[in-house]
This record gives sequence, C-alpha cells and structure tokens, in this order.
Amino acid sequence: MKRVGISGGIGSGKTFISNIFKENNYKIFNSDLVARDILNNDKSIRNKIISSFGNDSYDLNGLNKEYISDLIFNSEEKRLKINKIIHPRVYLKYLDFLNINSDHNSIIESALLHQTESFGLNDFNIIITCPVEKRLERVVSRDKTNINSVYKIIESQVDYQSIIKDFDFHIVNLDKEKTYNEVFKIIQMLDE
Repeated sequence: MKRVGISGGIGSGKTFISNIFKENNYKIFNSDLVARDILNNDKSIRNKIISSFGNDSYDLNGLNKEYISDLIFNSEEKRLKINKIIHPRVYLKYLDFLNINSDHNSIIESALLHQTESFGLNDFNIIITCPVEKRLERVVSRDKTNINSVYKIIESQVDYQSIIKDFDFHIVNLDKEKTYNEVFKIIQMLDE
C-alpha cells in the first residue's frame, strides 16, 4: 500500500488534489482538520495553549481562532511555539491513521509536511505550487476574509520554491482540468 504526502501553501490546491486521490480510493489524513480537532477537544493541549498564550486563546465556542491567528501570523516565535505544542500530537494521530489504514493507499495533506517527521514516512511526496496572486484570490473567495490576512499567512509559510527539489512530484495548480489529468497520471503510476 502506498503512502503519499501532499504539501503546499494556503490556497495552492492541496484539498482539491487530495479529493482526486480520494475519488481513487485513497484514505485521506488532513493535518489541518486533525490539528483543529485536537486544539478544540484535547484538554492537555488546551491547557498548554492557555498557559503559553493566555486565557483569550479559547472562548465559549472553543479555540479563539482570530486571537491565535493574530498571534502566530505576527510572531515567528509564537508560531514555532504553537507548532511544538500541537504537531507532535498530530504526528501521533497520523501514526494511528496509518495503522488503522495499513491495507489502504493513503494521503497525508499538510502545509507543514516538509518540516515534520511525517515527510519521511511516505513512499512519495507531492508539492503543489501556484502563484501568490491566484492563492490570494482563492482563499479570499473561499474563506470570505480580507486579502491582508491571507497575505500574512502566505508570508509566514515556508518558501515552497526552495524545497521543491526534496519532493518526488511537483504540480503547478493553475488549471483544474490540467491539474486533474496530471494527478490522475501520478495515481496510475503509483498504482502500477
């Protein structure tokens, strides 16, 4: 069974590509969704976040996303700190996912894939890139947010161009049909 990692910046098209794999019977591990679940439901993580970032980190609805986003996208130190708190737990969840799905092809979708231990567990890793302007347009439309907030996130992420060489496949996601066909060819190659 194949284990495939998909990475790229916000708005690059990771979920679009993961869904193509899902249509072809791959099990999907979405790191963002798992991290969000942990942040909202794991009491020990919640306590560490409050201890590190204050009581405003959570409100009656769970994680105070606006407060935390403002902290981590304006301070590399705080971003690294929250990653050290949450990502070891995400990694353990990924190991559980792999054990549960050991008889299935699987995908891990993660913007931070290259910076985590999960990268080395995969048989193949795919990086998705897309021009910043297109990413801004996609995220502003999808999340109904302002362009400056999205740009801060993009600026805080790794320079994906500098790590392309470490990946097995590179997909430039500009055109849905072309990207779909390219991903389908990769799936066919992996399934041989």
